Amino acid sequence: MPIYKSQSINSLYLLKFFAASLIVLIHVPTIKYLLPISRLAVPCFFMISGYFLYDQDHLTITKKIKKAIKKILILSIKIHIIYLIVVGLFNYFYDGNTRIRLYDWDFWAKLLLYGESIPFYKFGNKVFWYLTAYIETLIIIYYFNYKGWLKYLFFLIPVGLLANLVWGRYSFLFGGPYSYLLRCNFFTMGTPFVLLGMMLKSPSSLNSFMSKTDNKTILLLTIAALFISVIEYYYQANILHLRQIGDLNLFTIPAAIGIMMIALKNQDVHPKAAVLVYLGKYSSTKIYLYHLLIYFSLNFLYLLTHHRFLKVINGYFGVLFLSIIISLLFHFTEAKLLKANTSSDISK
Repeated sequence: MPIYKSQSINSLYLLKFFAASLIVLIHVPTIKYLLPISRLAVPCFFMISGYFLYDQDHLTITKKIKKAIKKILILSIKIHIIYLIVVGLFNYFYDGNTRIRLYDWDFWAKLLLYGESIPFYKFGNKVFWYLTAYIETLIIIYYFNYKGWLKYLFFLIPVGLLANLVWGRYSFLFGGPYSYLLRCNFFTMGTPFVLLGMMLKSPSSLNSFMSKTDNKTILLLTIAALFISVIEYYYQANILHLRQIGDLNLFTIPAAIGIMMIALKNQDVHPKAAVLVYLGKYSSTKIYLYHLLIYFSLNFLYLLTHHRFLKVINGYFGVLFLSIIISLLFHFTEAKLLKANTSSDISK
């Protein structure tokens, strides 16, 4: 029997919060020994999305996909506008050499196809590949679901994950390193992990394994996979002296799947974790969207003022804390505006 209850699963919201926290760690790497573990974040985000996307009714899947695409597109437009304003201010006040090429077709092509868009200072222009990959993944799943071919799409999971390893962590064996665009996209990250999330909810072999295997066994297997993934990371970094050439280690994949299974088999969360569940449900996406903006802004202000306090708080915990505060402010503001609009419609 497939394991799934209501759409509101607190353990998954808790996992979303921890995944968002690990995303911050990837981009603000002040706690370097946790970097291998941080690579679990993106797979978990995609799998959680896939889990909530699945339904036994194909028409319901279609409705969910349409709603998700609309939501992500709006978020993407909003966040790009905000980043453009901040980067424009940075160019004006500090670094006139950083250009946003709004009239360049290459800029728009990379923005729409890869999420490679706004360059700012030393932080690059690869921030939003996740949003683009997710939208493209949703479009692909929508098409296959519409055609009644969804079951065939699952065969692409091992192909996409193998391509990720070949073009990413293990590219040194195949003439690499290659561009990050080959490993951070809908084919090698988005589609495989969203489909894995769907499999964990559907009547599949993966769901059957989760149902039949006890908590302790899954926990031990997950710990073992996570431990080996850490060894993989440090072997490549310290023995082979390879720079960071990919997001996924081979054993990051089973470790992420194991963590999802643990969350699904233990859906009841301790009341003391209620705040983290709330943050995961309503703020995890915003933490991802705004954390690098905060990191960049603190660096920007430090370059202008050289105030020591700005440098002190511009570490992992400072950026995470400010990201949570900003995300909650946006959440409460949006909720209040929605309530005001609803009241206005009713009064009419």
